[in-house]
Amino acid sequence: MVAAAPAPASPTIARRRREDASLPLAQRLLAPSADAQLPPLFPATSDGAIIAHERAYHLVALALRGYVQAWYIRLSPRDRTLLPAINDVLVPLLAPLLTSVAEDPTPAADLLLLHVPVVAATHISTYWHARAALASGLARSDDGTALALDEAYHARLPLLSTALTDGTYALSPTYLTALADALLALRLPTKAYAADAERLIVREVLARAVLSSVGRRLAQPWFWAQLLLKLFSERTPKLAPPPRRRGLRGTADAVARLWFQLAAFALALWNFAAWILATLNASPPPDPRYHRLADPWLALGRVWLVERAGVVQVPFSTRLAYSTVEVLVRLAAPVIDRLVPHLCVTRVLTPGTALKIADLLERVLFPDGYPGPSPPDPTPEEAAMLLRSLRSRVAEALPRVFRTQIDADKLVDPLSDAGCNAHLVGMLYDTVVATLVPELALHDRVPAVEQ
Repeated sequence: MVAAAPAPASPTIARRRREDASLPLAQRLLAPSADAQLPPLFPATSDGAIIAHERAYHLVALALRGYVQAWYIRLSPRDRTLLPAINDVLVPLLAPLLTSVAEDPTPAADLLLLHVPVVAATHISTYWHARAALASGLARSDDGTALALDEAYHARLPLLSTALTDGTYALSPTYLTALADALLALRLPTKAYAADAERLIVREVLARAVLSSVGRRLAQPWFWAQLLLKLFSERTPKLAPPPRRRGLRGTADAVARLWFQLAAFALALWNFAAWILATLNASPPPDPRYHRLADPWLALGRVWLVERAGVVQVPFSTRLAYSTVEVLVRLAAPVIDRLVPHLCVTRVLTPGTALKIADLLERVLFPDGYPGPSPPDPTPEEAAMLLRSLRSRVAEALPRVFRTQIDADKLVDPLSDAGCNAHLVGMLYDTVVATLVPELALHDRVPAVEQ
């Protein structure tokens, strides 16, 4: 009697090995077979770049485990091939972007130094103009009813990336889906793009889970209040000054203390000047596109501190002081145009910054960690309390000489409305995509997709 041949193992089922527990999460989820290797997202040669590469894959694995495996495991508990297949679609999307940033950080420097201040200034200016329209009673709809603040904002800056949802403006799901699909159509070969199952899952995860979740939190005033309060709390508290002594000995101590302070200031100024000269000598010649680099930042400071569309009367001394700062900064423009881009590329756009960005994204996508549920959003009362705490901390952080000239409440106001902030997030998304993926914004630069 001939023994029956054993049934072939299903290709969709992979046995879990005991040594899996010692492997990184990305290796266990995205390359479960013994001989599989994760394709590189960007060239990692230094130790910091290798750690950043591992953290990037860890973030991808977390997102896929939280937003795909959480529901797919109910349909097929033992199937471990879906996440690797989705990763095969994600790699052609992420690898060119991350590789270009790693090899040439100039577009990222343009984004930080040139585009972000313009977007922020546009947001603040539009916010105060909307406030002015509400104060004058001119912001009304077609039927004569008064508009809300975010509606008056949208009337002055209509964006396709925002839509009216439940009475307030938020990021448009249609826009986010179209953006994710356009990125996939640009990066994926035709055959891979035609694979509907994996592509649609990647599109929905990228649009609805990542971009929508991150954008929704960035639009919330309480998110910025929590973030800024945390930054303020990390500052070292100032020590109380020693009690003053009276008499001749107290005068001698005051003179000695003043002398040491002047000497320390002179030494710090000398060291700073020496560092500036050494850095200037090590920096490349100034790039023409960074000519008058400080102008966008000065414009941002002006609309934030001085120009508020007539809603708030700014003291003359504040306007005079800021005009003096503008004059001094423009006098130092040749040094700024050469020094700041070099410092941005060498000190800011580093693997350490990439790790901080990955950590921030992980906290935004999974605020309380996975697999634990996300904590509930603050109630309106708690959100208002966070904003009040932020205003008081900003007022405390201002130097005493500026506390009577600068209203801390008005510094925080441009981030106090979620509908207006949604427009800011939409502009930031557009700016990031147009800067780092210019093929989507410039039609004549769209490359032919590989067949």
